[in-house]
Order: sequence, then C-alpha cells, then structure tokens
Amino acid sequence: MANEARRTLLAAKAAARKMAQLSTEQKNQALESFAVRVQANAEVLIKANEKDLKAHQGKISAALMNRLELNAAKIELITKMILGVRDLEDPSGKILQHMELDTGLELVKKTVPLGVLVVVFESRPDVIPQISSLVLKSGNAVVLKGGSEAKNTNAAFEKIWLETAKEHRFLPAKWVQQVGGRDEFRSLLQHHDLIDLVIPRGSNALVNAVMKQTKAPVLGHAEGICSMFIHDSAILATALELVIDAKLQSPSTCNAIETLLVHNSIAKEFFSLFHDVNDEAKIKVLACPRTRKFLKKAGKATDKDFFKEFGDDRLAIKIVDSVEQAIEHINTHGSHHTDAIVAQDAQACAEFCNNVDSATVLSNASTRFADGYRLGLGAEVGVSTSKIHARGPAGLESLVTTKFIVTGEGQVVSDYIGDRAKAFKHRP
Repeated sequence: MANEARRTLLAAKAAARKMAQLSTEQKNQALESFAVRVQANAEVLIKANEKDLKAHQGKISAALMNRLELNAAKIELITKMILGVRDLEDPSGKILQHMELDTGLELVKKTVPLGVLVVVFESRPDVIPQISSLVLKSGNAVVLKGGSEAKNTNAAFEKIWLETAKEHRFLPAKWVQQVGGRDEFRSLLQHHDLIDLVIPRGSNALVNAVMKQTKAPVLGHAEGICSMFIHDSAILATALELVIDAKLQSPSTCNAIETLLVHNSIAKEFFSLFHDVNDEAKIKVLACPRTRKFLKKAGKATDKDFFKEFGDDRLAIKIVDSVEQAIEHINTHGSHHTDAIVAQDAQACAEFCNNVDSATVLSNASTRFADGYRLGLGAEVGVSTSKIHARGPAGLESLVTTKFIVTGEGQVVSDYIGDRAKAFKHRP
C-alpha cells in the first residue's frame, strides 16, 4: 500500500508540472466543458446520489443526510460555481514585484502554483467539483479522499472529469485522482516529501487527526464555535431573522452560530419575540441564569457549553452588558472562525469588527455568508483559522505561492561588499 500511495503521488507530481504550464485560456475551456457536462449529467448524478442516500438512511443524522443530498437545485448551483471559477482572474503567473537591483540586475516576484494537494472531505458530494475547479484554475494537481457516504456520487463526478479530460488533451493524466479507503489515505500522508499541502474539509476532529498523521503542511480550521451578538441598537425583527438563518439554515456547517449574546437592555423585549418565533423554529436553547428569567423552559447552560460546537439545533444563549463584554466573551470562548454583530450603531459595529479576533467578522449579516462561493472566491478549498498562509474561506489565492526570479548580466556578490562596494539601486 505504501508503494501504491507513493506511485499515486509521483503521478500527481508529474501532472502538477504540466498543469503549471497551462494557459488561462486552456483552463477556462476545460472549466466551461466541465460545467456543461455536469448540467447535462444531472439525472445521472442524482441517481448515483440516491444510492448513497438509500444506503445511509437511518444510519447518519438528518443534518448529515441533508449535506449528502444532491438535487437539481444543488447541481444548478454547482454549475454556476464552476463557471464562476472560470470567470475569476488566473491567480498564477501574476507579477507582484518588479525591481531594478542594479543596472542590468533585475528581480521579479511572481505567483506560482503550490503543486500537489491532498484533500480529504466528509459527506459532501459538492466538494469534488468545488475543489477540482479551483485546483485546475490555479494550475495544481490533486488527490482526493471523499467520505464513504458519498462514494457513488463522488465516482459520478470523477467520471465527468475523465470525460472532460478526453475532450481536452492538454489536461495531463492524473491531475485529479481519487483514493478510496482510510488506510490508503493514511498511507498517502506518510509521503510528505511529495505533498505540498493537505486540506481537510470537515470537522475539527478530522483536521486534528490529519495534523497528527502527516509532516506535510495542513490547511485547516479549529472548531466552528461561532457567535452572534445582538446590540441594544439592533432592529429586533432583523435580529431574529438573522439568528434563525445563522443557526438553522444549515446547522451542521462550521459557520452556523453556536452562541447567541444579547445586550441586557433589550433582553426582555428580544426574548419575548424570540419565544414566539422559536415555537415554530424549534431551536433547543441552553441559557445562562440571566436568560432563563425570560426563557423559563430553556435548559441550563454551563460555561463549558459556550466552548462547544454543537453542529445541530442547540444554541447557547448569554446576556452581556456591553460591546466590550461581547468581544471579550467571543475572543475567550470562540474558535476565531466566524462571528457577527447585529446593530444600527455604526460605532458599535466598527468596534466589534475591529476587535473580534476571528477569520471572518460580519455586521448585520448571517454568519452563513462566510463561504468561499458567497464571498466571491468562486468556491473554497476549505476554511482556515490559522494566521499563516491563508485565513478564513480559502479560495484560488490560497492555492498559489510565490517565487523570485533574478536576471543579471554576470554580476557577482563580491562587487557589492567591502570598501569599494557598489551600491544597490533597489528601484521599483
């Protein structure tokens, strides 16, 4: 298995060298063909997905079943996403700096693809078209490991890419590959000398497990302990709508809120409205002692509950007395992922957005906007709470790095050292 894993990565490495040479026009042609084929194969994809859904009915949670399902609306969105990536600026080959070091000695700093990516993801079949589109546009190669829950859907997407590659011969063989079992994936991770970046798409447990198994760089996120703060200047009807969307639109995702903070001066009015709305919404509330005076049927929230990513319909609620308290709570209990404020007070919004130490911060918008496609990145390869290389939803710009190219006319360093050293110009 170790030999097989190494052969897979060596093939990816060879493909990556060729991918780096593709023109923007070639990349866009392939992406457009892929989008057309995805739409044309909608029925095939849905039938493959139905096999996955049937195989896991009753075996996984309703939230995971929702993420696993592929329907016509999702396929339409995937098609738009692929075309969106096509329309983005090519991130590779951009000149970031051009400097004259001295007469006849010039420096160019440019962007180049990372090389070989290894991506592991859980039960989300839309990840393959997302990742592969971004990988192609950035000029990289990728080895994918999808969740077994979506194996039939993943195989159907892979087949569409193989058909697209036959149409466009400039795409090298093995630029996108898929591995099956966990043992095979673990074996891949041991060959860190052939991997430029590992991207785990899934839970914090998955990210941590991958980090422990490889010496290769890993782009991942901490738990999605996201919060929303309702300021006393908020329009309460708007606030309620944002809370419902941020918690229930897709509760298993890492950018759904797990904590709600409410300013004490509006608590009575807000919770009266929340109580009525929640009769239909059915959010399971865990509340601090001050909140339970208004929501008497709520469960008791311990301090530990404010450190949890529930990933379901549970929500921990706490009353705070100021913007400063809300910021302190989030920076202490949160995971620096995504947090939001609802307020009409511009100064409060600015203070919150400037001082909350998270990868994505929003004012008067749902945390569910913290997504590569929605933020105009075309799609996302993952989310990072790291402050090195990439932070927040990671798109095309996170799949390239830089290199320096120096062009001279026979210059030697010795001429720039000593009593008679020549001076550098360092002129842009």
